[in-house]
Amino acid sequence: MTIDKFIFDKPILDFFFRPSGPLKTLNYGNLEDGKFSSRGQYEFDESGRILSETGYQSGWKAYPVGFSPPPSIQYRRIYKYQDAQLVLVREEDINTQEQLEAYEFIYADQKLVQTIHAKDNGRVKFSTCYEYDEQGYLSIEKHYSVNSKNNKLYSSKEIERNSAHQVTQIKRIDYREREGEVVSREICSIREFEYEENRIRKILRNGEDRNLFSIVAELLSPDSDLIKLVKYPKDFSDSKQIAYQYDDYGNVEKIVSTYKDSVITQIYRFA
Repeated sequence: MTIDKFIFDKPILDFFFRPSGPLKTLNYGNLEDGKFSSRGQYEFDESGRILSETGYQSGWKAYPVGFSPPPSIQYRRIYKYQDAQLVLVREEDINTQEQLEAYEFIYADQKLVQTIHAKDNGRVKFSTCYEYDEQGYLSIEKHYSVNSKNNKLYSSKEIERNSAHQVTQIKRIDYREREGEVVSREICSIREFEYEENRIRKILRNGEDRNLFSIVAELLSPDSDLIKLVKYPKDFSDSKQIAYQYDDYGNVEKIVSTYKDSVITQIYRFA
């Protein structure tokens, strides 16, 4: 897990996952109570880019009251590139070949400026626009839902950095526009980051600037991009601990999540 993924809450294996070493495939799975609740496989080209992903999801072990677990599904994701940049990810049902979801990536001056997320019928579900500061670091993410012609609702992540370009704060703000004018602005959450020699502390606040809880990431070394452990505080009612193991190339081999009496082990096998 990279520091950036901890800070921006991105999953371990996202669209920009780049493994290290002479790899051809990656098999992964979530092991719960001795059984795999989900599993899948990635294939890479000679440069280490993802070519395809196939997976199986059997449903959630626990889910919120009022929600039904998702159906079991086998899926395939195809990754397409242009000029060494990822431009499209298409997900389809293996059995019916129907499109489930698709992501389109748009670039300008070698930087990602927009992603477009479409559902099965091609209808755009939402899009995200990215803005950068003068040094080329990400400064704003704007997440747009489907809106009417004259009214827009969007959520913005506004990012502040220190002189070393480390992220110190991420502020999530909801905006409402009418005919091109902002008519409302509401701060929904604030995330602040404190850096120590071998730790990063993420502090979550609500829009009223009240502390909710904090998460601590312990690093393998001060200059390492690898995280050994993520801990929620012991006095938080839903305390959780996530431990990471890596191979000699820095690829994640195992993630063990401990939550109350539940232990989920994510296993990644490279070949």
